[in-house]
Amino acid sequence: MRITFDECDCDSWTEWAGDAPLEQHWAYGATAQRLGARIVRARLGPPSDPVGIAQGVVRRIGPLRVLWLPRGVFPRHGGELGHEAAAATGAALPGLVAILSPGATVPLSAPRMRAIVGLHGDLRAGLGGKWRNALRRAERSDLAVERVAGCPAWLRQGEAEQRRARGYRALPPEWLAAFRLAAPDAVESWIARRGAHPVAGMSFLRHGRGMTYHLGWSGRAGRARNAHNLLLWHAMNDAAARGTTMLDLGLVDPARLPGLTRFKRGARARLVHDPAVGLVLPRRAAVQRGARGAFLPALPME
Repeated sequence: MRITFDECDCDSWTEWAGDAPLEQHWAYGATAQRLGARIVRARLGPPSDPVGIAQGVVRRIGPLRVLWLPRGVFPRHGGELGHEAAAATGAALPGLVAILSPGATVPLSAPRMRAIVGLHGDLRAGLGGKWRNALRRAERSDLAVERVAGCPAWLRQGEAEQRRARGYRALPPEWLAAFRLAAPDAVESWIARRGAHPVAGMSFLRHGRGMTYHLGWSGRAGRARNAHNLLLWHAMNDAAARGTTMLDLGLVDPARLPGLTRFKRGARARLVHDPAVGLVLPRRAAVQRGARGAFLPALPME
């Protein structure tokens, strides 16, 4: 299969990515570049209409080059391309390159589950019964909801304090600042207020026909009024009205975090399998080195 690494424009890549995961979108790569990473974008198949695309970060560990494909290769026309496509992408690069990619042959982590909401059909009808009842109580409460651009400082601070108290990890604030520079209109937040005071908030990242939950916080008054049910409901309906087809609510751990898992499933999310991240050992290029479009001397491999 032909693999092309030459530069393409943001608009074409965004069209090809469609409802792909955030990590496959141009803004994600541009954010990594702003933070000093070396990015490779690959097209598999015809360059003008690829069957798959992959965006990865290149790192050097001693004498070894490593291509990290956080979400593997995205199949544009459905189905699966599998870890073989990721291996072929690495093999088409100059020299010997190891690949880190989901589903690769030598697993380095455990598989995980991810909560994905399809934004189509009757959204309310797909809600879980308890989730829908909590939403009704929130809708009858004294909360006012608004959408704002960006992610307010008080929301970032509240989430940071919450993260320290609960001991979970998240992307650093520097990442969000770089993402906003790469895609100024792609960050939005939904705020619940009681009077003039915010009591809860949720922030989302928009990409192509998809949207990804980024962070959230709720104070005591917000939790008492099921504010996050209300905010997520507003975000889902607004996104669907604007043509978004998929909302990624992030990873779930039913054993360790059953309450959070129930919340996401109640919001009509289906749990999908996130394969274990694995290693593909370096091998020689399977694509003829002289093939047009297969190699470029400007690839950021050094």
